Amino acid sequence: MHIGGLRALEIHSLRNLGRVMVETDASAWLVTGANGAGKTTFLEAAYLLARGKTFRGLKAGPVCARGAERMLIRGDVETREGELGRIRVERDREGMRRETDPISWLDGGSAGFPFRVKLVSENPQMLLEGSPELRRRFLDLGVFHVEPRFGASHRRYRRILAQRNAELRTPTGQVEAWDSPFVEASHELHAFREAFVRAWKAAFRELARHFEFLDGCDLRYAPGWSGEDLGALLVRHRAQEIRRGFSVVGPSRADVYLARGSERAVFSRGQAKVVVTLLQLAAERVHIDAGCEAAVLLLDDLASELDEETASLLWALVSSTRSQILATGVAVRPRAYTPLLGRETAMFHVEHGDIRSVLT
Repeated sequence: MHIGGLRALEIHSLRNLGRVMVETDASAWLVTGANGAGKTTFLEAAYLLARGKTFRGLKAGPVCARGAERMLIRGDVETREGELGRIRVERDREGMRRETDPISWLDGGSAGFPFRVKLVSENPQMLLEGSPELRRRFLDLGVFHVEPRFGASHRRYRRILAQRNAELRTPTGQVEAWDSPFVEASHELHAFREAFVRAWKAAFRELARHFEFLDGCDLRYAPGWSGEDLGALLVRHRAQEIRRGFSVVGPSRADVYLARGSERAVFSRGQAKVVVTLLQLAAERVHIDAGCEAAVLLLDDLASELDEETASLLWALVSSTRSQILATGVAVRPRAYTPLLGRETAMFHVEHGDIRSVLT
């Protein structure tokens, strides 16, 4: 099985990484090092190539290294068909820019971009326990890659929502005029989300059966309103919406979550890492079935807070995919990595902002 992905990664002045050059055809890259050495920043470089933006917040500090006026990342990428190309991301005082060679890689927008990534970060509980907005973004990104009409549908809904909310904040007697287009746009967006969740849920169930702590757990989708007719709900909540100045029902209130019976499931930090990894793997199965290019899996310290048996099982599931794997870890060669090492694996060690190859 041919696995595409990164073939070379060059980094200049990204946070604490000064100058890094990695070249390998391996389908798995394992980067080890102490906390704060730059492992997450290495994954961030690949993420920036794929998305043109970072996944890290302001607490991580400036993107450019201290004293540097410019940050530069270059990645050589091979697709599953063997097509070769290069992605370049640069950040300076004028902002962030992303270029590709061939230029045609950008023609299809994000949905058709041949270099995709799926991230499991060092703090997966944020996704499971944080704001529903985080989970909506996670859901919508999944839908976006399988439904070509979703982007336009989402933009239309957001435009109508903004106009309706503006009317709610400063009523001019036209709120009712926005109800019908709002309901129509809401149902269209909901239909796309619901179709993706059905396939996502089935894939998640298949993966979850390997983990006893997930017995009885299921993926649930709440569209943002109850079973009552959405138009009727808008009428019933009219006074409340005018008082608060925004729509209180609709797709902007949607959520997706894990439940056990009638209650939301609660997980430890280690269990949360397993759950988020399985959600990403399940979404990847849906995307592959839809004909998408396999995503590169970015796994930040995946084995932390997991017992050896659970870590080994999770690595085995990750390694069974068609995806290239970029993973980080603190230990140089723990037994938990054994399934990963069944692949052609390139190992690196990062220390003081410098990365060197480790012989395996």
